Amino acid sequence: MDFSFTEEQRALQDAVSRYLRQSYGFLQREARRRSERGWDDGTWRALGELGVLALPFDQQHGGLGGGTVETMLVAQELGRAMVMEPWFASVVLAGGTLAALGGRDAERWLPSIASGEQIFALALEEPDTAWRPAHSRLAATRDGEGYRVDGSKILVEHGASADVLLVLARTSGAVGEGAGLSLFAIAADHPGIRRSGYRRHDGVPVADLEFDQVRLPASALLGTEGAALAAVEQAIDRAMAVQAAEALGLTESLLALTIEHLQTRQQFGRPLATFQVLQHGAVDMLVAIEQVRSMAWFAASAATGQDAAARRRAMSSVKYLVGRNARMVAQMAVQLHGAIGLTDECVVSHAFRRLMSLELQFGDAQHHLAAYAVDDRVGAQP
Repeated sequence: MDFSFTEEQRALQDAVSRYLRQSYGFLQREARRRSERGWDDGTWRALGELGVLALPFDQQHGGLGGGTVETMLVAQELGRAMVMEPWFASVVLAGGTLAALGGRDAERWLPSIASGEQIFALALEEPDTAWRPAHSRLAATRDGEGYRVDGSKILVEHGASADVLLVLARTSGAVGEGAGLSLFAIAADHPGIRRSGYRRHDGVPVADLEFDQVRLPASALLGTEGAALAAVEQAIDRAMAVQAAEALGLTESLLALTIEHLQTRQQFGRPLATFQVLQHGAVDMLVAIEQVRSMAWFAASAATGQDAAARRRAMSSVKYLVGRNARMVAQMAVQLHGAIGLTDECVVSHAFRRLMSLELQFGDAQHHLAAYAVDDRVGAQP
């Protein structure tokens, strides 16, 4: 089997890598992280000009028609730079959900995501869902011709700066049932919505949302009422594949930083790289990264599968192995840097926090190990 990339794919990856090396160094990222909103409009426009925002969408929806491999190559470079802009939240998660729904909803909303004109955020998590969308409690009840939404969502990535919220709500059925879940597109400034923004431990902006008698027209419903879970789970599976590629880029960056440190830092009159035990640590990092790489490209293939059960099982294996190996790389990088690897001034500490966030989002390694064992995402206990 040929795993080499085409010239066009390499050119895309090189263009994104070149831009980020020139314009998105650690100090520039820190400036964005410390800003009030947490990301930069200029960078967002530049990503749009590079085609990064439109890449995964069909041409009929304003996209470039890129496949999963092209998306993974871009994610690898964005992960390497720990980009703060809402590419993952708006393009991958929200855009991926709309693409999975298809039809008129995709035609209506995807062009504004592909152009970067509007920022979208997908609101899934609640205090009791524990990475299980079917356990959503936020209620959307019939209210005349429309709906009334009441409840809360938490940890909505870039939810405070989003223009449009895609909200998963229960329109029928009991908590834990797959049927009865619906998606709604709601303007973020709609009356009755309160957004409380804060930062995740890796610095990415998130928000908790409160919905208090939010009245929506029937046109806010996306797709068929009560049948949204399949599209949401498909989007989550593809998002986990993207995160695997992000983790690959970031672990590669950590190894390069660690080798540079070992080659330049002196101890007992010679570089740290001359000590065999430290060499062994760097080799262990390399071995773990190769496992991350193999799972990232396996994820790129498996994420497009039409068999939902097989796809979920594959993604759980990806989450478990990528999470375990990326954690090992991050921990070893800190160990080999010494105390400086824990400081806010060292990029290693930021990479560590970012990898831990990637591991936890959509379920940690143990959650997915259990899901793989029982092959039952809806019914598995956290």
